[in-house]
Amino acid sequence: MIQASVFDTNVWLDVTQVLCDKHGNAIYLNERECSIQRRNQKVIEEAPSVFLDADTRIAMGSQAVQLAKAVGYDSAG
Repeated sequence: MIQASVFDTNVWLDVTQVLCDKHGNAIYLNERECSIQRRNQKVIEEAPSVFLDADTRIAMGSQAVQLAKAVGYDSAG
């Protein structure tokens, strides 16, 4: 899972999760917005994030899949 603060320190996105198998297949799952946190723990997650448009979401997912394939990742994360 790739996590980043995209817009400010109050909005955190679990950017993209990927599922990969040992046969080279990979897909991405949409990001989740960790909109409410308490003591650095996620309390409420919203998916998909309202802060990303469809083009950005697709681009981020495609890049996550390319990275996972490039390093030979074969799990969920």
